[in-house]
Amino acid sequence: MKIISFIILSSLVFILFSCGSNQTTNNYSSTTSDTPKIIIYPITYSTIYDGDNGDIIPNYCFGADSNNYIAAPFYSTSKVDLKNRLPTNKWSNPVYSRQGHEISSSWENLWDGNLDNMSLHDAEVIYDNDTNGEIGYWTGTQSNGTYSGNNCNDWSSDTATDNGTWGSFLSKDSQWIDNSTSSCSKSKYFLCFKYN
Repeated sequence: MKIISFIILSSLVFILFSCGSNQTTNNYSSTTSDTPKIIIYPITYSTIYDGDNGDIIPNYCFGADSNNYIAAPFYSTSKVDLKNRLPTNKWSNPVYSRQGHEISSSWENLWDGNLDNMSLHDAEVIYDNDTNGEIGYWTGTQSNGTYSGNNCNDWSSDTATDNGTWGSFLSKDSQWIDNSTSSCSKSKYFLCFKYN
């Protein structure tokens, strides 16, 4: 009788524990997948024009994907500051790379002069081995997230006579977004970001 009672009691404890742990796991998974976030990613390493069909590269960063993320270009123009490409109600969302590394605790913190957590290189935003920081990516942006005044004629020029502001993948200080200017004939990455 004691053995049967023990087996019944053990079974009930096991069932109750299993149900409780499944509920916790499901809640955690749901919360994790629904957490709003911003993801920065590269689209190409090129001059301003796509060699395949002559399109201006910045035209690629718009639209929505199947996971309801909205994409936008990660650069400034004379009409739109980079920081204002994200709706203000999303500015508190954290910023990640596609590989899941947190770059900054929020979009707003990107524009305080340095990155919170890691450089874009350490976050694996790019794949090539940019060990000297000279490759970089076009931004047209100052460290406060506003237009720098140098963006290859609003990303329409790939000539040596025009200049664009670029950022360094290796830096965590203000050079991550505003390293210096370079001739628009140079090849650099363009980045996009997406948010939900």
